[in-house]
Amino acid sequence: MIGVLVNIGLFAPHGEYGGTSVYIFKVYKQLLSKGFKIHIIISNTNDELVPIKELQESGYVVHVVPMKFAMPGLLGTIEYFIRSTILSVKICKNENIDIIHANHIYEGISGLFSSYVIDKPLIITFHGEGNPGAVWELKKIIRYFVALKCTKIILLNKRQMSLFQNYGFTQKILQLPTGVDIDEFNKLEINRNKVKESLGISKDEKLILTISFLNQRKNVELLLNAFAIMSHDNDNCKLLVVGGGPSYDRLLKLSEQLNIRENVIFTGRVMGRGKIIQFLQSADVFVLTSLEEGLPLVVLEAMAAKLPVVTTPAGGLPELIKNNYNGILVDYDPLEVANAIKKVLDDAPFKGRLIENAYSCVSSEYSYDLIALNLETLYRSVIDEETL
Repeated sequence: MIGVLVNIGLFAPHGEYGGTSVYIFKVYKQLLSKGFKIHIIISNTNDELVPIKELQESGYVVHVVPMKFAMPGLLGTIEYFIRSTILSVKICKNENIDIIHANHIYEGISGLFSSYVIDKPLIITFHGEGNPGAVWELKKIIRYFVALKCTKIILLNKRQMSLFQNYGFTQKILQLPTGVDIDEFNKLEINRNKVKESLGISKDEKLILTISFLNQRKNVELLLNAFAIMSHDNDNCKLLVVGGGPSYDRLLKLSEQLNIRENVIFTGRVMGRGKIIQFLQSADVFVLTSLEEGLPLVVLEAMAAKLPVVTTPAGGLPELIKNNYNGILVDYDPLEVANAIKKVLDDAPFKGRLIENAYSCVSSEYSYDLIALNLETLYRSVIDEETL
């Protein structure tokens, strides 16, 4: 039995930090069925969103780091680093751990200490980029140090691969994208009209959807400005903004300044994975206007839900979205975003082709079965190399 210690500070697969969490939750369930023993370290920062009982019932060994400060704040991040490092070392000393797998930068530092203590390989996944600014510049220095010392680096897109090749890490990097659970969207029957009615939207109104943690990097301001342009000559649309975060109040105020507040629905933090699926299956178009991304799970989920996608070319999205074939890529211009949304809503045959091609793409290339198989192969190869 292969023992894997997975460290992810913010783990809330049913909440607003969902992308990485859902990926880990789904992929490692596949490995559990193949005889792996998965230890997972998480914080209790989002206790109400963390399905500890569900994790345990699925077969995970769950280790919760008790926190006094909230993540992703500075004090919470420092506290988690210290506490999770101590806990990691303790687990590694007492359990049969073959591989440590850290997700994100600070978890990687904790993993380095544990890896050093028990002399076991460390794999780090860098899921995406951070918000521009001084903090991110510091995190890039830390990221380089972690990358320098770890055994293998998992990256999500070609842009990241090129960056780390330039750093000189060619021999230890590999590209392994996130995946999507196709069956999750096939087995649920959603009454679109009832979902719309619950949001105060009539069945004849078009629903534009975005789902994200609301911060600077997600750039929802661009979508609001695009929606304002659309609203000048189309009052039959509503915009649904799902998620909470530090930009929530500012975006609310912007919608008022743009005179679109009555047609924009801000849900705030959404509790429950089922709600996210309902929104994806009830909308008419999904829009993401991020400045930076790894390979966002929510876009894969929209494609699996047979919802056409309009997105900016952040991170690995140009690799996933082939423009006007399985989605639309737009520049950071509100008029271009508005025109792309209109095209999807007004041209039914075009919309149908986008949906068909997108669903075929995620079904064949981004299933969790395939991603889990690739991860298993990596783990076994790393262990074999360590025993030589």
